[in-house]
Amino acid sequence: MITMRYAIGWAAVAATVPYLVLKAVWLAGGTVGLTAPFDEPSAYVLNAVTAAMDVVAIVVALGFTYAWGRRVPGFLVLVPIWVGTGFLVPIALLLPTMDLSQSQPFLAPWVQPLVYGGFAFQGVMLTIAFVFYARDRWPSVFRLGTADVPAAGPVRLVVAHVGALLAAASGVRYFSYGTVDSVLFGVLALAAAGGVLVMTNRVRGRFWVPVVVTWVGAGSLFAWGMWTVVNRLGDTFLVGGPAPVWPALLDVTAGCLIGLTSLVLLNQCVQWKAWTDARR
Repeated sequence: MITMRYAIGWAAVAATVPYLVLKAVWLAGGTVGLTAPFDEPSAYVLNAVTAAMDVVAIVVALGFTYAWGRRVPGFLVLVPIWVGTGFLVPIALLLPTMDLSQSQPFLAPWVQPLVYGGFAFQGVMLTIAFVFYARDRWPSVFRLGTADVPAAGPVRLVVAHVGALLAAASGVRYFSYGTVDSVLFGVLALAAAGGVLVMTNRVRGRFWVPVVVTWVGAGSLFAWGMWTVVNRLGDTFLVGGPAPVWPALLDVTAGCLIGLTSLVLLNQCVQWKAWTDARR
């Protein structure tokens, strides 16, 4: 099991290398993989930010792999992997449907398959590594039933239901677009809404099932919603034209509310299980 954990963790690290090398070359002014040099200030900012995100992914993957990662405060692990899986899992799911042969105005034809293939592989490896890590650090979450979860207070119930309502609205909006990627995001949004309601209302079943569904759905809403907000408000080179920013803000708000509710509930579950075990 330990050997497998090392292999998966280092596979996730290896998946970041091609992307990081490209970003380093571009930030240094190189044109490998480009059909035209970047001349927009926003391109340098986005390249620096996305390169930093990949560095964080490396640190997280190594934390999942080695013992020091289990001594790090939980929120320092959970927040980046929540955002990371929110970004990468949709890419992994959509990869078979992507036409990566389509030429981009500023990228060589081989860049998209390399980048998106790496993202998908990285997402799969990070997710598997996180499951191993979570089962080792918080095993009680995988043993609990939803009926065993401490009852949610009125504030958390309100936050969860508002988040679920906003996520459901996002899901309906995505379905109305009718494309493959929008249908996936619609499913993820509705999954986040349903999952958080199951958790907070203690619908009978295994607790880890709605946790996983809510985790991926809310993470996707937040991560891609925030990416869209940053690009639209910053008017970056990736923005294809004028468009309202409120749909993305709706996604970010829904993801935040559901994610916060889930993290608080998970923390309560871990503390409650430790307290009950200590009394035995």
